[in-house]
Amino acid sequence: MENRAESNLKWLAKLSRVYQKELDQKLAPLQLNSSNYYFIVKIHDYKKLKQEELIKLTGLDASNVTRTVQKLISIGLVTKEKSEQDRRSFVLELTEAGQTRYDHVIDTVEIAQKEFLSKLTSEEQELFEKLLGKLAEEN
Repeated sequence: MENRAESNLKWLAKLSRVYQKELDQKLAPLQLNSSNYYFIVKIHDYKKLKQEELIKLTGLDASNVTRTVQKLISIGLVTKEKSEQDRRSFVLELTEAGQTRYDHVIDTVEIAQKEFLSKLTSEEQELFEKLLGKLAEEN
């Protein structure tokens, strides 16, 4: 018999997989997925973003961020230039195609989220999001 902690972890893992699968399917036509769309969003939000800052924002290790950035460069969505202030660091910026793709990403993620949460009432959705935020808060 599962104890409560095992059961909670099982459900959290399952929810995560379901949501990632939903995002992957919806983002595929944009040549993006649940792992890399967030890079487009953050680079857009910051206009010019140091790669080190993207590492902090995503919580991923540097090699994963570098690999993902290279993928986004190869499909023409991001540019990477040496920083004028610190020649050891790189600045990321969306290309024109990346800027155009951003609006589609936001719309697509919103659709995926609505579908994912569709089993819940609007009050339950609000509570779910509030509880997720509380659980994700760093101490």
